[in-house]
Amino acid sequence: MALVSRHQVREGRAPLQFDPAPGPRAAPRPGEHPGMVVVPPDASVEAVAALVRQRLDALPGRRLATLVIWCHGEPGLLRLCDPPVTIDRLGPWVRAWAGRIDEVILIACRVAAIGTAREVKDGINAGDIDPAVARSPQAMRAMVAQMDGNQFCSRLASGLRCRVTAATATQWNFTMGGIGLPSYPRNHIPDFEGEVFTWGPTGAIVGRRSLPSGRMNGDLHNS
Repeated sequence: MALVSRHQVREGRAPLQFDPAPGPRAAPRPGEHPGMVVVPPDASVEAVAALVRQRLDALPGRRLATLVIWCHGEPGLLRLCDPPVTIDRLGPWVRAWAGRIDEVILIACRVAAIGTAREVKDGINAGDIDPAVARSPQAMRAMVAQMDGNQFCSRLASGLRCRVTAATATQWNFTMGGIGLPSYPRNHIPDFEGEVFTWGPTGAIVGRRSLPSGRMNGDLHNS
């Protein structure tokens, strides 16, 4: 199963040839493809938690081999929901999915990276972060701490008791052959770019690999 932000669909980055998820499901809506659920930009973390739990309840064994989350990201943050998913907003997902998913794959730019004060200031200048943060050393330290991708992925893995895989680099996952063309091989997603880490069910890092840009791998198995 794959959760894809509507922004990725509009930009031509979304996977278009996933196999259907096992078990009963409704007919695909416009912009939705078999095995892929398009998440509206105003969806809450709680709404996404309920959506996946509903799919889990319909599966044989009530569990999922692989959940792919495909959206924009920043260090320690997934822009799948509104507000974005941060380490302090993982609770609804943990409560709804814990012990029911074997693996989560995060296809999002730099979500596993560790942010810096410079990036917080850039966010303030861009209007993405409240300027009041810059006037408070305590708020600045808290914001930088929240941008710790290692802690975010570790908490997600230990909370769900599953493997989590994510990258520290920008992910250039346009469809092969041009934006918007459905040319990914069936059952595959583009592989990651840069340093890729896997966290185990205890939250500890259990794997690391370095990849160039533009590789095609990542078999989705029974997702």
